[in-house]
Parts: sequence; structure tokens; C-alpha cells
Amino acid sequence: MIKLVGLVGSNAKHSYNRILLQWIKKNYQQQFHLEIIELTSFPLFSQNKKTSSYPIIQEVSQKIQSADGVLIACPEHNYTITSCLKSALEWLSYDLHPFLKKPVYIIGASYSPLGTGRSQLHLKEILQSPGLDAWVLPGNEFLLGYAREAFDEAGNIKDIATKDYFNTCLMHFLQFTSAVNGINSSVTSQVDATSGASENYSSPSHPSQTNNISLIENTKTPFDDILDNIFGTPRTQFNHTAFDNVLDGLYPIKKKAHQAFEEVLDQVYGKVTTKNPNDAILVAWNNQ
Repeated sequence: MIKLVGLVGSNAKHSYNRILLQWIKKNYQQQFHLEIIELTSFPLFSQNKKTSSYPIIQEVSQKIQSADGVLIACPEHNYTITSCLKSALEWLSYDLHPFLKKPVYIIGASYSPLGTGRSQLHLKEILQSPGLDAWVLPGNEFLLGYAREAFDEAGNIKDIATKDYFNTCLMHFLQFTSAVNGINSSVTSQVDATSGASENYSSPSHPSQTNNISLIENTKTPFDDILDNIFGTPRTQFNHTAFDNVLDGLYPIKKKAHQAFEEVLDQVYGKVTTKNPNDAILVAWNNQ
């Protein structure tokens, strides 16, 4: 079963973002296991201290690192994220880096009719900083406004349309999580554990993982065929994922023109030596 952690981005005793995560845990327990993590015991960040001084930080870091993905329920205070969440992220990017290449979905509830749009935008920027370097789900914004009225006394979201929309977004995140972790696993398996050097795809000891597509130079294999073999054919009922949409957005002209894979690499990155299509896609993803 998929294992997720959910960070409550507030240290308030009563938080609608905590209630939102509790609602998710209760209603999606058949799809994944969600462990809700509180930040109330986190100390204020200080560069004069090491994370080893605080077992709670070590514990939370380990839980994030071992999870398949992370939900962050983020309130909005003064147009940005809360001080407790910012401080926690400082700790988790200082000498520990559990968010590295971790799939993250940002959600939020607010008293305001505008939801948590500004704080979510800021949080996305923070999570993409070098010390965190998370893979944040694009689009799929869930901005729950009028939070006081949104939940019933049992902590359930009342509006059916809101629940349906969130379900769609959450399913996109689960697909995104699967795609990202698949790429991370593929790339990791190609790295020599001793030297840290990437193995050549053409090596007899390391067969290609792209459905037998030849990756030698000048094969003229179309770029869109390479993408489809790595990530599945986009815009189909069964293979459609949010990650496919991002790839289509990055390379719409390249795909329509059926340009050869190596020609696209040369145009986008200059002359490259890698034969690994994952390398090119990851570079594009990180630079978007």
C-alpha cells in the first residue's frame, strides 16, 4: 500500500488544516496509509544548533524519507506560510534533506474566501530551493475557502462538488507519486554504489529500461516515441498522468514534429554525451 505522510502546517490547537488531513486519512484509508505529523514540538530554527540535538527532527525526517509522498496542509498567515512550517522546513533542509526528489502535494484551508493561494505559491518556491529540492505536483490547486462553513461537526467536507474535485486532484497526485518514484528508482539503479558513476545504457551488464529502444547515436528514433516508452502514451484513458501533461507542455513542438531524440537533445542542451533519456527529462523537469 502507498505510504504518505501529512504535515500539519499550523501549531494552533484548533486548525482546519489538521481537520482536512484527518478527513483525508479517514476517507482514503483503502487507497493509502496516511500518517499525520504535527510540528508543535519543533524548536525555532537556529543555525547555532544541529538537528542531532533534537530527536523529534530526526524522527520526522526519517518518516518523510521513507514515505512515498508528502501532503502539506498549509494555512495562510499574512499572505504567506506559517512561521512554524517555515521553521520546520529550515530544519529539514539544513543538514538533513528528506524532501530530496520527494513527491509533494500542497493543499490548504482558510477562513478567507480566497483560500490559501498566496501561501501555496510561496511554499512551492520554498520546496524547490536547493536544500529541499522536492518534486511538487503542478496544477491541481486545492484552496478550501470559508473553512468554518466547509466542514460539518464530524469533520467532513459538506459540499459534494468540493469532495469530487479534491478526489480528482488526489488521484492525480497518486499517479504523479508513482511516476516520480519510478524515475527515481530507475536513475538510482543505474548509479554505481561505489563510484557514483552512471552506467552506460549500452553496457551488456545493464540492459536498456526503455522497452528495447536503441539509444545509440543517429538512430533517428522520434523524441515522442522515447517519451511514450518511458512514461506511457499521454492523453489516453489508462496512461494519462499529470506528469504526461508537464512533458507535453515542455515539448509540444518537438513531439508534433516527430523530431529524432538526439536532435532534440542537441537543440535543447547543446551536444550531449548521455544515451539515457531519463537524464534529459530530469534536467528539463528540474529547470522548469
